[in-house]
Amino acid sequence: MKARSADEGWSCTLGKWGIIVADGAFCWFYPDGGEAGTFPSRCDAGLSITREQRSRIAPRQVLDLGSEPDPKHTLIIDSKLPPPNLATRLVARAAEPVKIQERLTPVSVVEPAPGTWVFDFDQNIVGFPLVNLPELPAGTTVKVAPAESLAANGTVDQASMGPGDPGTDLFNTYTTAGRPGGETWHPKFNYFGMQWVQVTGLPRGYKPSRNLITGLRVQADVPAASSFTSSSARLNRIHKMAWHSMASNIMSVFTDCPGREKLSYPADYTQPFGALARNFQFPAFLRTTAHHLVEGQSIANTSMAGNVALKTPVWRVNYHSTVASS
Repeated sequence: MKARSADEGWSCTLGKWGIIVADGAFCWFYPDGGEAGTFPSRCDAGLSITREQRSRIAPRQVLDLGSEPDPKHTLIIDSKLPPPNLATRLVARAAEPVKIQERLTPVSVVEPAPGTWVFDFDQNIVGFPLVNLPELPAGTTVKVAPAESLAANGTVDQASMGPGDPGTDLFNTYTTAGRPGGETWHPKFNYFGMQWVQVTGLPRGYKPSRNLITGLRVQADVPAASSFTSSSARLNRIHKMAWHSMASNIMSVFTDCPGREKLSYPADYTQPFGALARNFQFPAFLRTTAHHLVEGQSIANTSMAGNVALKTPVWRVNYHSTVASS
């Protein structure tokens, strides 16, 4: 027996030992309807599952719906990504690729606590740290933590990279192989907003130079539209600060921030677009952006038809509820 919620689109199937709630790609099982009062123990035709109720369903990796193994009632979930949007069409990317644009040497390095070294680039950038290690014993694990601000004691403060767990204790580690002449390494699958980089794990008594860390600034390789300079050091610094703020959010897509979500909210780039267009050229980049906006617009035969997504593309689990509330 199956039922479908008219307003939410979640299906409910009566299993042998409970109910199964699914949205097409992910499934959740609640024995006897879940916690008392949360779900009915039977899946009747009139069952309607609200968004609030769905949010309380906890996913699990492998679910065996009872003590008697039965292939028909064993679900493996989270084994694939959600199906693509109905508007998704595979096309070549028009926008410029993300490349390393600058290599920054720290202006200073200090030791705010024994064995804790903090490097300062004197400018907040988006990218990743390149670690330039001397020859060290094999098995030495170096921890590298980026940040946009400092705590009162001089160590890095990652609060701006939150909120909550997404911005808590962000770091990379590298374990040395003991190669003659030293080793270099940098992350390849993530990037950070950072002005400071904190390094721990170096051998006791070792004092690093500023060259231990290099800041690699990354950005989509869009052409420059203009440059600015004046006789006022203050105006030059204000322009540099604003320029870096824009450059920090021109990645594979326009982003809302280089930490936390890194998501493409149209409102966040359309409102300041006059300033963006005066500093960067976007003919190719905007073709890809427009394609994403079309993909994110619902064409399903539901009450959401024609909806323009709050953000697109989206790579967060709560995509459905976010779009529904936009």
